[in-house]
Amino acid sequence: MEARPHILIVDDSADVTGALRVLFEETGNDVSVANTIRDAVAVADARIIDVMLLDLTLPDGDGLTVLATMHDLTVAGEYADRLVLLADGRVVADGPPDEALNGDRIRDVFAVEPDLLPDGPWTRRPSTASRDG
Repeated sequence: MEARPHILIVDDSADVTGALRVLFEETGNDVSVANTIRDAVAVADARIIDVMLLDLTLPDGDGLTVLATMHDLTVAGEYADRLVLLADGRVVADGPPDEALNGDRIRDVFAVEPDLLPDGPWTRRPSTASRDG
């Protein structure tokens, strides 16, 4: 049996999450609901998320914190076939990780000086690490 896509709905409105859950489950998706940033991160740590619908105003902070918490450039570079890199609400790169995550682009978008590490044992793609921590 093929795995169903997993959708995470992050919203503090029970009306919104209830309606979206019904819609997505009826169309054959597996759905998780989180009402806070903490709950969203817990779900993402426990399961692979295919799609996330994210409310930007949550009771425990700005919904963008969820995205910042979940992204890791090294993991993205190792596991993704395609990356879409956003900055200031616009797409700045769309393609394979080795093209989307080059040193100049990481420096420009994230304002850090990246160390591009040699290929690791788990991947043929470059890993990234920031000197800033």
